[in-house]
Amino acid sequence: MMTLDQFDAFLYKTQNRAFEETRDKIDKVYEKYTKPGNTKKADYRSVTAARLGPAGFTSYGGQVHTDEYEPGTERVTKYKKFTIAVVTAEELMADMFNGGRIDDDQIELFANMTKDFADSMTWTCEIITSDFQLRGTSTTATNTWPGAGRDGLALFSTSHVTTKGTPVTWSNRPTAAAMNQLTLMEGVTMLENTPDETGRPLGVVRRIGIVHGRYWEWRVPELLKSVSKPDSDHNNPNTLRLRDIEWVSILNPYLGSTTTSWKTIDLDNHELLRFMKMKPKYTKDVDVYTGNQINKATMRYAIDFDSAKGVVLNDGI
Repeated sequence: MMTLDQFDAFLYKTQNRAFEETRDKIDKVYEKYTKPGNTKKADYRSVTAARLGPAGFTSYGGQVHTDEYEPGTERVTKYKKFTIAVVTAEELMADMFNGGRIDDDQIELFANMTKDFADSMTWTCEIITSDFQLRGTSTTATNTWPGAGRDGLALFSTSHVTTKGTPVTWSNRPTAAAMNQLTLMEGVTMLENTPDETGRPLGVVRRIGIVHGRYWEWRVPELLKSVSKPDSDHNNPNTLRLRDIEWVSILNPYLGSTTTSWKTIDLDNHELLRFMKMKPKYTKDVDVYTGNQINKATMRYAIDFDSAKGVVLNDGI
């Protein structure tokens, strides 16, 4: 005959299984426009080093041209802890067991609780990661937003400067405008005009993501899939389809329905990083003072950017 402790253990096993299955099943938007960072150490540390400049002319028998690597600025990302809990009365478990209420409906009630935990954790990650777009123009650090980048500027700025050789100023924040063919083309051009730290041009962009909210939900496919030039009454071809570019529309509903900004991302070369130090974990404890059960989910998660290159923000209208 099953005891109350055995029933409790069985219920916990059911809850944990429901949590694991739901956690892995949820479609995550933030994974489409960020890269996983290295979480093998206590803190994530990285250093941006300027690459070598061009080679110097050397006359016959002359001295070799020398250069040096510059270590750059070290950046440390610390992982943040997030928790959510539900407390159930000590009597509830005993009433379920002793009252003959051990049936599928009651088990499902607790399983749904853990599904809600998984949903809550994914929702938290989506909100935090959306800050790349919503707080990317701010240098003010918060509990979740890292603030300024290596150059002391916001992620999106009109005055980024290269660190080696003759300084080159570059921008990844164009003048705010409505989304149309020209503003998308401008985003691509800005991505390709971004220099590396030595001032050398970057390569051609092949895969471009457009991260946008509900505001542009129908505008994006209109611009990308029209054969003729959008917003015109003639048959000129749609320039966005002429180059060998793979456009990827990434709808992020967590930005809010009134958010008019959008990001243009070089999906292969950007440095927007997410750090899942500890995946969401479900646990159940007992409060020794009250006997109440504490159902809890915990994770450690953070975001950061190693570089402002590879991403452009248009604030929209």
